[in-house]
Amino acid sequence: MLSSHYLLTLVATLGLEILVAVALGYKNKLFLLSIVLVNLITNPLLNYLLWVNTSEHFLKIKIINLFLLEGLVVLAEWFLLAFVWRKKFKKILFLSLMMNLVSAGAGIIFGVK
Repeated sequence: MLSSHYLLTLVATLGLEILVAVALGYKNKLFLLSIVLVNLITNPLLNYLLWVNTSEHFLKIKIINLFLLEGLVVLAEWFLLAFVWRKKFKKILFLSLMMNLVSAGAGIIFGVK
């Protein structure tokens, strides 16, 4: 059951982040595939690190960790995509930030734990 939950969050993240990328004008299929591949690295790692910190009495720490880890994911995805595609760093940073704001926001709104 636990693994199906994480698979669902991965699929939802991929769908949302691809939609954001397309909405921001990134329509190259190889570029979109690179977003998928980067997320196959960052998403499971993020979810594992959040899972490690699931105790209720550590709620404040969990929220802080969520923001810190999401920030690290934004930086990692920014660096990887900019490095692979040799795109302007500011544009890719904006893309990474928007993709992760949408996917993390959806996770918070819909209560994905």
